[in-house]
Amino acid sequence: MNTSLRARLLRGGIGSAAIRVSYIALQFAVGVMLARLLGPDALGLYAYTIAVAQLLAIAAQFGLPAFLVRQIAVYQAEAATPEIKGLLISSMQLTLALSIIVPLTAVGAVLLLAGLSEGHRWILVIGLSLVPMFALASVSAAALQGLGHPVLSQVPEQFIRPVLLLLGLVAVLLSQPGLSAETALLIQLGASLLALFGGVFALVVRVGPAIRAAAAVMHRARWLRQSLPFLLLAGSQVLNNQIGILVLGVLAPQSQVGYFRVASQISDGLSVALIAISIVIAPQIAGLHARQDLPRLQRVVVLSHRVATLIVLPSAIALAVFGADLLALVFGEDYRPAAGAMSILVLGKAAYATVGFAGLALSMVGRAGTAAAITLGTVGLSGTLALALIPTYGVEGAAIAAVAGQLVVNIASLVRIRSAFGRDFSAFARLPQAGRAERG
Repeated sequence: MNTSLRARLLRGGIGSAAIRVSYIALQFAVGVMLARLLGPDALGLYAYTIAVAQLLAIAAQFGLPAFLVRQIAVYQAEAATPEIKGLLISSMQLTLALSIIVPLTAVGAVLLLAGLSEGHRWILVIGLSLVPMFALASVSAAALQGLGHPVLSQVPEQFIRPVLLLLGLVAVLLSQPGLSAETALLIQLGASLLALFGGVFALVVRVGPAIRAAAAVMHRARWLRQSLPFLLLAGSQVLNNQIGILVLGVLAPQSQVGYFRVASQISDGLSVALIAISIVIAPQIAGLHARQDLPRLQRVVVLSHRVATLIVLPSAIALAVFGADLLALVFGEDYRPAAGAMSILVLGKAAYATVGFAGLALSMVGRAGTAAAITLGTVGLSGTLALALIPTYGVEGAAIAAVAGQLVVNIASLVRIRSAFGRDFSAFARLPQAGRAERG
């Protein structure tokens, strides 16, 4: 690899990591302000509405973001500039159309249901207005990433939007004592709209004169067929992440959704170490697999699991012990009941750290399809557990379902990769001595 390419990859990796860490910090600050301003009931309504909007946005995207990243790179390698322009135009047109059709269909279906109050109908309309913002923003970001701007592609959604949302909440805090779910959603809508404008503007600027001047070539039917597997994968991932909130919103009081939201935020904070490690080891895993250096590949993954466990486990234990007081201090006294769910989630995160890179390793060694199938299959397990546990155990049941889903995905990936290579990649694997590791 030449020096300039190595430097560019390094800058991209550092920039992406910085954006991701800042996003987590901003989201945490936003979460704290929302929790304190809204209270558990209104926060639950807000969180449920956002979860529904994110799920519908996945349908509106039709798998195009991940497909765009891959296909634009392929067309660039082939110097197929007309196809790149056609793909960009077609993707935006389809996403815009689906972003209108999907929410309108959902609104029509929900408004037909009896017992929905006028206030909840208004919240529904505001929330579903977010669907085009989320969908188009993801497609714009994917196009930028495919064109070779990975850091810039993340700025609108992972920096501009949370900053604007935070500023909007601060403005409300300075002007009035409380906040309604409707107002919070309107602030989110405004921040998302401005971030979308920023992302589209960046795409227009960075698309390049050659693409702008080219005559667009369209292969819509083929592109739709090829993007469908990405839709299934993206949908399964979002469902896996949001199944707790979605089922809680239907089967439990709104306050339970609010408790789950704050418990998840604390648990997600432990993911910073996992994200940082995954950014570093992903290219190493791919490179070692390409060279068929399986002993070193195993060592990288196993040691990464051990480092992650050593970082996450002490924090998880501390959070489980002092969780109620921490929740009261950070989010307010109203959120003490979330302590049980938080303990389940953080201890689950510690268990996850022992196997958490198995799915990544499976993808990096050329078995992304297997990883996707495992993720899709786990959605059924998570959903079944959520439906079974939430009516009796409420927010703690949702936490158990979420932890089970995360663990099963990576344990199944671990079993599959062990079957393929005959090696254990968990934190508990016995490694050969470094100097005596056999090749192959």
